[in-house]
Amino acid sequence: MRAIVLTTIGALALLWGCATTNLPERGLALRPGVDLRGKDLSNQQIEGVRLREARLSFARLNGSRMSAADLRSASLYRVEAREARFRSADLRSVRAFGADLRGADLQGADLRQADLRYADLRRAQLNGADLRGALLLGADLRRAQLNGADLRGAIFDAYTRFPREFDPWSAGMAYWRTDEAMPFYVRTVDRSRNLTRGVLY
Repeated sequence: MRAIVLTTIGALALLWGCATTNLPERGLALRPGVDLRGKDLSNQQIEGVRLREARLSFARLNGSRMSAADLRSASLYRVEAREARFRSADLRSVRAFGADLRGADLQGADLRQADLRYADLRRAQLNGADLRGALLLGADLRRAQLNGADLRGAIFDAYTRFPREFDPWSAGMAYWRTDEAMPFYVRTVDRSRNLTRGVLY
C-alpha cells in the first residue's frame, strides 16, 4: 500500500480527533518532528507508521498496534504504551525516559541506543530485540521475556530490575556506578566504547 504523507497541519488535524477517528491501518507517514505530546492514540491500528523524531511525550498508546513502525529518535518521555504492539519496530535512539511499557510486545524491535531510563518494562516481550547500547538505568524488567535479545553494551545500574535468573554480565551488559557522573560518551553514537569488563569509566 502506498504511504500516505501528511503535512504537520494535516497530521495534527487528523490525530487531534483520533479518539473517535480510525487512522489508516498501514503506511501512515508524518513529517519528522510532528508534535503529538499528550495525545490519546490508544487502540489504534497504525502498523508501519513513520513517526521519526516525533514528539510523543505523555502521549497514550495503550493497546495500539504499531508493528514495523519507524520511530527513530522519537521522544517518548513518560509515554503510556501498555500492551502496545511494537513488533519489529525501528526504535533506535528513542528517548523513552519513564515510559510505561508494561506488557508491550517489542519482539524483534530495534532499540539500539534507546534511552529507557526508569522505563517500566514489566512483562514486556523483548524476544529477539536489539538493545545494544541502550540505557537501562533504573529500568524495571521483571518478568520481561528476553530470549534471544541482544543486550551487549546496554547500560544498567544498581536500580535496574531484571527477570529472575537473568545475568546481565553474561549478556554482555555494562554497569554504571551511580556514585559517578554519567560520562559524556554515554550519549554518543557508540555507547559500547570505553567499556572494560562491563564497567564504565
